[in-house]
Amino acid sequence: TAAATAAAPTVVRNAATAPGPSAPTVPAARPPVLAASPPVPTTPPPGQAIEPGTLTVGRLVLAEYKGGWYLAHVTSVKPHTCDIAWLRPQGNLWGTDAMSRYLCSTGADETLHGDNLPVPERVRLPDGPQKTAQAGNAGGVTAAAAGTPAPMASGHGANEPLDLLS
Repeated sequence: TAAATAAAPTVVRNAATAPGPSAPTVPAARPPVLAASPPVPTTPPPGQAIEPGTLTVGRLVLAEYKGGWYLAHVTSVKPHTCDIAWLRPQGNLWGTDAMSRYLCSTGADETLHGDNLPVPERVRLPDGPQKTAQAGNAGGVTAAAAGTPAPMASGHGANEPLDLLS
């Protein structure tokens, strides 16, 4: 019976009554379980804060997803939130260190996680000059910003087709 006594919960006698076999018992209080708080960032977020009222559709931004900041462009602006579309790297960047700036490098579904992002907390401007998404220029990211040389024409004329294979 010593093992049964050791496994029994600790009891506290009600101090208002005299000790004895008929005194009511109350289980010992357990310490409260505290919810895990999110980790406090140790570094400031990248880029620059967005001034209220200056965000526009097509603007290149950094958007936060699970603690990382990735390139995107704005598709819709609301008073305190915006929708974004995650950018993808050019093919020649696939598998390089430059991919870390794109959400696809995390394995996350790029068709999700871009709606109603709170602008002050999860959307920032990248460092450098203002850029907007343009056709033929992946989300407004210049070749220099992406870390790749710009394609050059194969001949001397400005209207010649670009040699994209060399």
